[in-house]
Amino acid sequence: MRTMLSLALMLAAGHANAVQFTIGPMLEYKADFLSSGERSVGLSPFIEVHGEDENVRPETSDAARFDIWSGGDWETGIAFNLSAGRDDGDARDAGFSGLPEIDTTFELGAYALKRFDGGIEIGFDVLRGVNGHKGLVFTPELAYESDNDARLRWRVGAQATWANQRYQREFFGTQTVRFNNAPLTNFSPDSGFRDVGLRLALIYDLMPRWSLVGILGVNRYIGETEDSPLVVVGEDLDPLAAVGIAYTF
Repeated sequence: MRTMLSLALMLAAGHANAVQFTIGPMLEYKADFLSSGERSVGLSPFIEVHGEDENVRPETSDAARFDIWSGGDWETGIAFNLSAGRDDGDARDAGFSGLPEIDTTFELGAYALKRFDGGIEIGFDVLRGVNGHKGLVFTPELAYESDNDARLRWRVGAQATWANQRYQREFFGTQTVRFNNAPLTNFSPDSGFRDVGLRLALIYDLMPRWSLVGILGVNRYIGETEDSPLVVVGEDLDPLAAVGIAYTF
């Protein structure tokens, strides 16, 4: 989280009077790692960077975004994310042995979007792991966003995530992996679409600088990802629920 905040502060240095930050803790219920059938509740950061005269927007993307250029209905800029990895303890709890660990990864990349009349948006994020995994993911999205001047703001988005071969093999490949002491078939997926999903994000302004934030969503693994032995013995649906409070400064 410190890395994400440092990057955001660096990006904003030249726009000291033009941006605001909205940050806060969220309680998040999700899978212990991608493809795991085991789920738990943990803390995750909520971070958004936005104009000083704008309300913080609900975001259905995993990435935090910082716009570099905007004109008319177009917007593009830098995207960054803190991606959860996979540790040996979680893998053992899910019944796996021999599954390589993946460190929590800072992902950095770009985004672009176009807004249409009526609240419709089309956009994408493209992110690459800086530490931890070194894979690349590309996520296009079709979304609808409510009036951003309202006290209760919401956004619903339909997404698909494409991942390159390196990412797919790190997260969904199996080499000498065992599940409940039985060997799994060796599996080396190629690049392709990892999943499709729906997500709903909400923000409710409690008072001028404090907001309640919430996210609900579900992804479904598809293609070669769905064929991974990790998904076959784990879970092909990946639900997410999170709620928290955030402060704008």
